[in-house]
Amino acid sequence: MTMENHSVNSSVKMVSFLWAVCLFLQSQSVFYTEYNGNFKKAFYIFVGFLIALTLLTIVINSYGNITRLVNISKYTLFMVLGMGSIFLGMVISSTLPSKRDIITYFVLIVIFFMWSLLLKNLKNPLLLLNYFKNLVAGYAVVSIVLWLLCSVFSLVGSGTQLSINWGGVHSVPVYFHLYAQSQSPIQFFGVNFVRNTGIFSEAPMYSFVLSTALLVELAIKHSNKLIKYILMFTIITTASTTGVILVVGIVFFEAIKQILKSRYKNILMPFLIVVVILGLLTVEYILQSKFSEGMDSISVRQDDFKAGFITWRENLIFGVGMSNDLGIIQNMNPARWNIGGNTGFSSGIMKSLAGGGIIMTVLYYLFPMIRATIYFIKNKSLQWIIPVGIVYIFTFTIIYNLYIFIFLLGWMWAISTGDRHYEKRIDYMY
Repeated sequence: MTMENHSVNSSVKMVSFLWAVCLFLQSQSVFYTEYNGNFKKAFYIFVGFLIALTLLTIVINSYGNITRLVNISKYTLFMVLGMGSIFLGMVISSTLPSKRDIITYFVLIVIFFMWSLLLKNLKNPLLLLNYFKNLVAGYAVVSIVLWLLCSVFSLVGSGTQLSINWGGVHSVPVYFHLYAQSQSPIQFFGVNFVRNTGIFSEAPMYSFVLSTALLVELAIKHSNKLIKYILMFTIITTASTTGVILVVGIVFFEAIKQILKSRYKNILMPFLIVVVILGLLTVEYILQSKFSEGMDSISVRQDDFKAGFITWRENLIFGVGMSNDLGIIQNMNPARWNIGGNTGFSSGIMKSLAGGGIIMTVLYYLFPMIRATIYFIKNKSLQWIIPVGIVYIFTFTIIYNLYIFIFLLGWMWAISTGDRHYEKRIDYMY
């Protein structure tokens, strides 16, 4: 395929769609976290097949044309150093990488980087993310219906019990293999509320998936308002503080953008100040409500940040190893060590600092997000909202090893790296 032919053939579309499905299911769905289940084994076999298919598709679509887009000496070196820091940190902490670690941190990041370069070469860099967004939006409608029927109004039976290994082994009811009520009711703004967890192991994971899809939708110049509203409403039904604050921020950001675009912006400027203040007060109210309701998640999150910081402080450069959970658990509140206690971690950034140290956190995670943000802003692209939003979510959600997050890292490396003359011929504002 020559540089002038930018059509996306069926094989590229098929591989992108298959990856979108894998990214969705691997984001801690109850099938993926099933205890002693066969799904994860079959999933890894399929991922291996998909990696081979991806490489074959890249070769067929003249990968030689896109290798010259990469400035190896400048930016991809950081990715190599980031991967090296992960391995070195694991060796130093005597926790050699497992097969899953090798696939996640070393193989997939490269595969996703190359695939994103191919999509960029075909002038359709958002193809896979668009498939993911549409898949999530379609499922959001399904989850809303089943959430109302199964959880809110209890019009459906108890469902099939499925044992999952998430914060300890426990059973959750699954309905029609499409919806799982994986968390108990909580107090949400003074109301006893059953969270919409979708088919995922907890509401924050579903909120992350929805939020990622929402960020992709917002990055498109002519976004679909119906999809945007569906995603925003579904995020609210998860009652995830991180997701709800993101929605509030987007609502007020859209209001500010409309004021600045208005022909009467000079007259409306005082209202801009009011909008900003209202946004800050709304976020404060959400946080105050969480604290006043005494939710366990707040104290757990606080303890996670504390335990993560203590662990990182003792291992500043390389951390204790990304697979060494015990290194962090030993610095948690001892009350969480009890049988049935919650020793799960909730902050991606603190997990990265504690497990991989400052080198891995900066080179592997933060650098591509910062680089992509600067790149999109310089190109006046709406897509800056994706890395900015992901940095926010990464801070408060444990997403460091999710395939969709690894894909986004590879995608940001690819989009913000390459031939500047070629980049100028791509319209990033579509």
